[in-house]
Amino acid sequence: RSLRYYPYELKFNGVSSSQSMTTEVRIFAMKSKNFQIVSHKFLEEETAEYFDVKFRKATKAEIEQNPGSASGWIAFVTLKVGLPVGRIEQKLQLKTNLGDKVQIDIGIKGRVVSDVTFFGRNVDSARSILKLHGVSRAKGMLTKLNVLVKGTPERRERIKLKVIRVEPADVLKVSLSKGEDRKKVRMHLLTLEI
Repeated sequence: RSLRYYPYELKFNGVSSSQSMTTEVRIFAMKSKNFQIVSHKFLEEETAEYFDVKFRKATKAEIEQNPGSASGWIAFVTLKVGLPVGRIEQKLQLKTNLGDKVQIDIGIKGRVVSDVTFFGRNVDSARSILKLHGVSRAKGMLTKLNVLVKGTPERRERIKLKVIRVEPADVLKVSLSKGEDRKKVRMHLLTLEI
């Protein structure tokens, strides 16, 4: 094998659509001291505009840390702000100067999540669904959910949560706390009473 690279697949899990994230791939040539990456392409055209890649030559120390390597490059792959919420399925193809058959295909997978997430007992966070089972008319039910707002401090400040409408209003009471900043998130408490 003339090339070695790692990781074979990049993962961008749980990144917010309002945040960018960068990770790296290390690529080493086993024999060629003149190894070059001559072109690159993100193969999934629908989402290609949300990705970027920059390269730098591997340092002597990085090459020495990979026994048998003669030269290398570090690729910095960035997921840009704005990719819609959902699964990430992309592939980065790199072509080299080591001949027509020496190209690298790096899988890029993950999930972009909303800036606003609900979690708590009986909540399916992936689908933002609260499951209420066996509510007695006589006893009713009280449940509390956490509402997490992510993003930069400026973005969290711009996101304003409020209860607009409750249906059916004669059966359901809903209240939402003002919110409390905690490290990189703002936490709200949503209370539902039946």
